[in-house]
Amino acid sequence: MNEEHVAIVGAGQAGGRVAVELRRRGFDGAITIFGAEPYAPYERPALSKTYLTGEVAAPVDVYDDWAGLGVTLAVDTEVGAIDLPGRRVLAGARAHDFDHLVIATGGVARTLAVSGPTILTLRTRADADRLRGLLVPGATALVVGGGVVGMEVASSLTASGMTVVVVEAAPRLMGRALPAEPVAQLTERHRDNGVDIRLGARLEELVATADGVVARLADGTRIDAAFALCGVGMTPADGLAAAAGLTVDDGVVVEPVTQSVGAERVYAVGDVARPAGARRIESWAHANESAARAAAAILRRPPPAPVPAWFWTDQAGVNVQAVGRFEADRVVARPEGDGTVWLYLKDGRLVGAVTLAASSQMGALRRAVGASVGTVPLDDADRPLRSLLKALR
Repeated sequence: MNEEHVAIVGAGQAGGRVAVELRRRGFDGAITIFGAEPYAPYERPALSKTYLTGEVAAPVDVYDDWAGLGVTLAVDTEVGAIDLPGRRVLAGARAHDFDHLVIATGGVARTLAVSGPTILTLRTRADADRLRGLLVPGATALVVGGGVVGMEVASSLTASGMTVVVVEAAPRLMGRALPAEPVAQLTERHRDNGVDIRLGARLEELVATADGVVARLADGTRIDAAFALCGVGMTPADGLAAAAGLTVDDGVVVEPVTQSVGAERVYAVGDVARPAGARRIESWAHANESAARAAAAILRRPPPAPVPAWFWTDQAGVNVQAVGRFEADRVVARPEGDGTVWLYLKDGRLVGAVTLAASSQMGALRRAVGASVGTVPLDDADRPLRSLLKALR
């Protein structure tokens, strides 16, 4: 039996998936997952959607039988330090030796310069539980920040019967995640559902009161609400890595093929990892893909084939999926059933795509990204999209 020990610092989706991938690929050594939360590794998407609204009793677990998998879970355990020269993790008043280390510490929600019991963030299950306790049909909720999480929460609060006001300083929603064309349609759907969206609106002041919160915008507008949800992004939790002497720059800098960090047998995965020369990716798919790459590297196996970046979101009553890149010299919009597909073309190639209420097309689109378009008439709405994609080279 292999006597090597893999220590995984961070019990989120990415950390959990590393353990699953190691076992799936035949690793029979010891695996320990350290996590600050009192839960086994779980996936986060439901926190802003079905778990928040009470449709499901718990987020999806990464795996359902960790003991059967032979993985030790050290949950509700803070890791105080990583001793790279000594190859030890200091946690729970003990030193734990490792042969391989995986940093999967994720991130923490950004906050505003104010605090109070009615000024909330959403990153963990405990955050979602606090937010659930404040859902009151008919009351007003303020969402500060119109990113993906902010708009998912706005949808969930609206579906729960609340009046929702979204304040976004940028001229449009979800500027980091999605291109302008699908966002315009999503924005109208949110407004049709009753969400009050204020774009180009700068928050001047936010105060917690005995009854909730009072917000004042730069134009003098006052907004009274039962609570405020700050959806202004996340900061990578890279402090442990930095203290250990690893290279940190908006996350732990990794070699993108192997997820290695420049120290022997040390890797970083998920939201905390930033590929050298690129920006960090915060998505469900990236958590799984980076975990698979790290597991392959630990086992000295070839890495999985690279795939275009892909993510999804459910909001405004529709599923939206995006793949690839959106810096394009031509955009093709195609109606698909009750939804729309946008194709992003650059230098004669399909570089990205977005589906809105047309998720059945995404499998073919993911396979086609990178292909040459040639003379294929992708804008011919009378021909099925899948048959056109098959004709790409």
